[in-house]
Amino acid sequence: MKRQHQIEFESVIDSIITDRCSVSTILCKVTPGGGKSALPIITGKLIRAGLVDKILWVCPRMALQVQGERNFIDPFFRSMFTHNLSIRASTNEPDPCRGLDGFITTYQALAVDTGSVLKAVKNHRFAIILDEFHHLDLNGEWHRALAPIVAAARYKILMTGTLERGDMRKIAYIDYNDSGYRFGTRPVLTGDSDTAIIQYERAAALEDRAILPIHFVFSDGRSSWETAAGDTINAESFYNVMPKEKGAALYAALATEFANDLLALTLNHYMKYLKAVPTAKMLIVTAGITEARRHFKVLDDNGYAVGLATSHDSDEAVEQIEQFKIGNINLLVTIAMAYEGLDVPEVSHIACLTHIRSKPWIEQCFARAVRINRAAGSWENQVAYIFAPDDILMREIVDEIEREQLRSAIGSDYKNKVLEKGHGKKRPRIIPLGSAATRQREAQLNSQAATPKQREESVLRDIEGHIRRFAFANRMQPRDINTELFRLYGKPRRQMRYTELIRLHADIKQRYPLGRPVRGSGNERLPTQATFVDSSEFDDSFMQAFERFR
Repeated sequence: MKRQHQIEFESVIDSIITDRCSVSTILCKVTPGGGKSALPIITGKLIRAGLVDKILWVCPRMALQVQGERNFIDPFFRSMFTHNLSIRASTNEPDPCRGLDGFITTYQALAVDTGSVLKAVKNHRFAIILDEFHHLDLNGEWHRALAPIVAAARYKILMTGTLERGDMRKIAYIDYNDSGYRFGTRPVLTGDSDTAIIQYERAAALEDRAILPIHFVFSDGRSSWETAAGDTINAESFYNVMPKEKGAALYAALATEFANDLLALTLNHYMKYLKAVPTAKMLIVTAGITEARRHFKVLDDNGYAVGLATSHDSDEAVEQIEQFKIGNINLLVTIAMAYEGLDVPEVSHIACLTHIRSKPWIEQCFARAVRINRAAGSWENQVAYIFAPDDILMREIVDEIEREQLRSAIGSDYKNKVLEKGHGKKRPRIIPLGSAATRQREAQLNSQAATPKQREESVLRDIEGHIRRFAFANRMQPRDINTELFRLYGKPRRQMRYTELIRLHADIKQRYPLGRPVRGSGNERLPTQATFVDSSEFDDSFMQAFERFR
């Protein structure tokens, strides 16, 4: 069933198509987990209406590129929105769409692009989608890099789950006024003839049964640490500390035994839940890579199917997230790499082992568990379980979540405990000595279709493997075959479209059949046609391009 914001968004798109209204920007503030990832698919109606040629979707993380590709080929979305569009993941590549209906890239990639994306946008009519656009601080590096690309697009879709940044800087592409905000300004959402505003808050999503209610389990703890001055401080509870020491107490606890106790508590509850819901998954969120590796090692050493995804190891992290999604692992330890935008409906439990208390950050973190797991039964029988420190820095954040749940009349017997909020963004300059949890209170393998990028990579691997096997069997160098293929096709195969790669693969299998020598016999050298080409005939640009043909 379509959600309210999806219906409103589709209505705006239909108005653009049928009424030719002047709206060129649509700003969508959708609570995390509310389903805004469907909006780029709805945007595709502009392609079918002939108003744009392509879609450019920009997201904050590499892992979300694969997710975005997959959304377009998801049978559920294809049935719901009756479309057959496809996009591919691209990172500053020539011809980024490769014959498909668009491409998805990251803000980081566009910040270092040398002009290939801008050229593509200028050569076609694009609708650009800025996902989690609060990452674009006004006049920041990413905003400056993206500005000419956005200006060249025909339509602009702005999507975010929060209109607040942890550093409190202004967000690009929205207006601010000068009253009622912590640092003198606050965002203002005002539509006009050119801009449509769509909002879908947590309370509305709960009423729509689009997301799950959250059940919190909090642990208090004692901790000790050494200050920068060399003094040792002991705290029997997160509440029995001076206000100026609350951040230090939390950080010391999460850097020592308390975090292990809280992880064990979460894991114990999860393992019991897993017996009833075999598809359930658990996310462990830490503040930094050191803590992430520590918890990963503990779980791995004890035989759990666990992965590690950190922004410090991006390629490996993307692979680990994919393994988590398809069910090869059911526990994932992560930092910022996966907390935002990670769409794994099977996540039922989160161990929040981080001292970060930025409201947008925490809300995004908690939202990883609120998606509905269709394999776990009805909405009424599901709940998101969050295990977190019972510190005063989190009270206000959770209090707000509780109020939204109560406003939505979610079961009168559902009782969360409330916590207070603070920020505590920086690690205190202390030496953690020890801690312990003291009390708690409660407030299968799924196969997925290959994405366009994955299909390309599969054919490229097959081509590479075929060439290497043929070269080995015939006592040749793969370079010689690559030279001949480059002369025939005129461009590197990593710049080819999927259909071109399929044709190339078929041609290679015919030209270089495996199982028998093609030229000559016995032990003689088996040259290809390219052996007789003098490389001096080609300029440097040709040779550089040839080297990239592989």
